[in-house]
Amino acid sequence: MYTGFSQNTTPTNVTAVDCQNVSDTACTKKKIHEAFFHVLNASDIKKVIHNTDKDTVFATIQLLFKKPSGKIKMAASYVRFFKEEGNPFNFDLYRKVQKLDFTIEKPASNNTFPNLTETVYFRINRQKNTLEPLYNYAPPPKPDSYVLFPGCETMTTRQDQMRCFDEKMTAHLGKHFNRDLASDLNLEGVVKIRILFNVTKYGTIRNIRVITPHSKIEDNIKEVIHLIDGFRPAIRNGMPKSTRIMIPFNFIVE
Repeated sequence: MYTGFSQNTTPTNVTAVDCQNVSDTACTKKKIHEAFFHVLNASDIKKVIHNTDKDTVFATIQLLFKKPSGKIKMAASYVRFFKEEGNPFNFDLYRKVQKLDFTIEKPASNNTFPNLTETVYFRINRQKNTLEPLYNYAPPPKPDSYVLFPGCETMTTRQDQMRCFDEKMTAHLGKHFNRDLASDLNLEGVVKIRILFNVTKYGTIRNIRVITPHSKIEDNIKEVIHLIDGFRPAIRNGMPKSTRIMIPFNFIVE
């Protein structure tokens, strides 16, 4: 998944061809919406409707443009549907980027690549099997929440979310960790391990650190953590945030 532009591609004002000037953002927004609606087909819409029980969904369109042509730079652009913040559908629409009929006015000749990020909201009409665009839609703010381990989505309070996270993580480690390693390494008694990692605002795992008596245990723990798929990021002030997780994991070698 492409998650953002590099540091030398800071957000810039872009103007779609046939729009008046950079201050005419409504025109540019309308044109990117129309271009996106045009490339969606019945198969795309069916995938979205059949893979969520939500009433509204949204797509994020992130485009980088070539200089001097103003055409879309395909390899660095993406379109993706989300059920909600931090929870994308498990299919991408990269080929839709290739079909987008959208060009901007000739970019300025400087070191910054022009780019555009747009969010398009839809209401699902299940009777007609259609997606209805929601213009000027402002989603309700999300309540703050802790990182959600897969299977903890029904927990509503932070306390229950943290308890569920701990229970699921303990069960996951107990199921997948190779306890025979400790015996093979001649460890005795209580083996204390500390596991630290980040759950990013996209729900991905980064920067795993394992404090352990032996590097082989560290390698195994990292493999076990990477088996987890589908974290929901923490929500603070209505926005997904990266969170540092610390997990104590102790066991007895008999």
